Amino acid sequence: MTNPAVGSAAVIDPKQRRSRARGCLLAGAVGDALGAPVEFDALAAIRSRFGPAGVTDLVPSPYGPAGLVTDDTQMTLFTAEALLDTDPPALDDRLHAAYQRWLVTQEQPAPPDGAVGLAAQPWLYAVRAPGNACLSGIRAAQRGTVTTPVNAGSKGCGTVMRSAPFGLSARLPTPEAVAEAAITGACLTHGHPTARLAAAAFAVIVRHLVDGRGLAESVSAAIELVSGHPGHEETTAALSRAVAAADGPATPERLHQLGEGWVAEEALAMSVYAALTHPGPDQLRTALLFAVNHDGDSDSTGAITGNLLGALHGEAAVPADWAARVEGRDTVLDLADRLVEPEPRVITLTVQPSDPEAVRRADRLSRVRGLLLGLALGDALTRPHQPHPTVLLGTSTTQLACFTVEGLIRGHVRAAHRGIGPGSGVVWNAYRRWAQIQGIPVTEPIGLDGWLHRVPSLHERRGNAPAMVAALTATTAPHPEPAPTTSRGHHALTRTLPLACADVADFWTEEVVVTTHGHPDAVRSALVGVTLARAATSARSVADALAALSDPLLDGVLDADRPLHDLAPDHKAWSALRGGAALAATCADPSAIADTLHRARHLPAPDAVGPVAGPSSARARGGGAARRVARAAGARLADGHPRPRPRQPARGRAWRARVPAGGRSALVGPLSRVVSDGAPASASACATARTRGRARRTS
Repeated sequence: MTNPAVGSAAVIDPKQRRSRARGCLLAGAVGDALGAPVEFDALAAIRSRFGPAGVTDLVPSPYGPAGLVTDDTQMTLFTAEALLDTDPPALDDRLHAAYQRWLVTQEQPAPPDGAVGLAAQPWLYAVRAPGNACLSGIRAAQRGTVTTPVNAGSKGCGTVMRSAPFGLSARLPTPEAVAEAAITGACLTHGHPTARLAAAAFAVIVRHLVDGRGLAESVSAAIELVSGHPGHEETTAALSRAVAAADGPATPERLHQLGEGWVAEEALAMSVYAALTHPGPDQLRTALLFAVNHDGDSDSTGAITGNLLGALHGEAAVPADWAARVEGRDTVLDLADRLVEPEPRVITLTVQPSDPEAVRRADRLSRVRGLLLGLALGDALTRPHQPHPTVLLGTSTTQLACFTVEGLIRGHVRAAHRGIGPGSGVVWNAYRRWAQIQGIPVTEPIGLDGWLHRVPSLHERRGNAPAMVAALTATTAPHPEPAPTTSRGHHALTRTLPLACADVADFWTEEVVVTTHGHPDAVRSALVGVTLARAATSARSVADALAALSDPLLDGVLDADRPLHDLAPDHKAWSALRGGAALAATCADPSAIADTLHRARHLPAPDAVGPVAGPSSARARGGGAARRVARAAGARLADGHPRPRPRQPARGRAWRARVPAGGRSALVGPLSRVVSDGAPASASACATARTRGRARRTS
């Protein structure tokens, strides 16, 4: 077949062009969903979990069931929507407005009333590890351009993974117009020349592919085009290395030599290499699997590879079993159809009315995640000495909070399936399991069932918890009463904060505390702390929640002139509560959570205050805010994946954040299923269990 002239689309049958556009976006979404479960995992870890071949099918991810897409596909769709819009006339205005609509999906649990287009689609309201530069660039007061860059040093792959629609748009008549549009879109979030030129090169390759050119020829044409732009060297060199590497068999080692995909030119080069080494229409499945089984940004390289080969071969080449299961398939195909129409229809997707109950449940779940992740972050960021240069490690504070969550879940199961209220005994036995895997000599060992004992990092000694150890080694009773210590230490508060995730009665919180900390101050601090964390759910801010509580123990925490050192002088529970509450009250914006936690480092007991300030701040702001703080803290997470994989899935995954002690899902995942259904048990069930428990102890 004779290759068409540059910019000419007339020689391609409209049905074929439509198929290629559909293939481009659909295969991109499939590649994204394939890579999401293993993003940030090392290849060795991937093979350990899934076998020597690594990922071979769509599998569940940290976000939910198999087939869910990430921010890569989300932003691609909003790019397409901007290209289909007509108001405002300027493309940069339309792109900026579209990305702002996407930003709303990352900050709100459901579509606002009156939303239209993509903003009306509830499934897009999901936080799936969005890039920091994408978020901060869209929020920036000054819009980024080539001459006035935003995030000037950033060249993350977020510009490339969303740029396929530029190459598909019928409104952009030539490859030069495609490149300029992609550059305009990239500059809105990333200021480094490589970020915008890699996006331009990718969009140009897609254009040539849908125009009927071969893959190698399309890559060469893109290299030639971007070579005329200042700052092209990294992009053109990376593409040239990919072409040279493809002159031989496809191997993970050669893929790794091209990078890990976190930055723009690496993600593009790795994807081009994967596509060039698997060029046939019957090789698209193999190509996508090859593109996601590596050490780096698997979802982005999977998405970009899918975009390339989908544009080359069309919709029919996309594996039907994967296409049927990928999230948002109908929307993806509808946008692809519209993009290639000579006179594109403005997108008018059906408005989805807000479901008040769904909004309430989503908001509750987000805030629960915020509390738990905030606790882990507060613990890790205020740890006096971080032993690992690239991984944030928490302490026994986060470990104990994990086991409180486990006890809470067990209580929910007992209440749901046996009609027995939770009772503090389930949490006490969870602490006994923690002691055993820590090597603490408990008097009477307990069976290690459940999932947390399978998380390797929970076996590590991470600091001292003397009152806990004293209580656990002093008695075998399921409900020691009174506690064998009179400690007032902060663990009485920090380990019980997860109880705010469910509407358990105050007396149950009290019973959980007195199993290890018998001083009245410890009990009171825990009760007030749980109440405050719970109040932050419905309050606009922690300061509003504090004002509404009016508890004497919190007197002075809203006094801006009161030194924090006076409020939090030591490691006692009441000191941690007052200092943490005061810090959280100063956090007026999600972007300030990190600074708030860092301020705790200057206090006499930062490791006591941080785990209180983190949950209160993040619970009021939701899980998305906590995840953004974690991502800003570093690049990798300590691998918390259970080994072997338990019957009850913990779904531990490495994610963009570096959170401590057992991974995000050990702390958040299982509890999310509980809180979405409401409280683990009613107050009456709790009272029944309390009566039965005391009767057993008395007899």
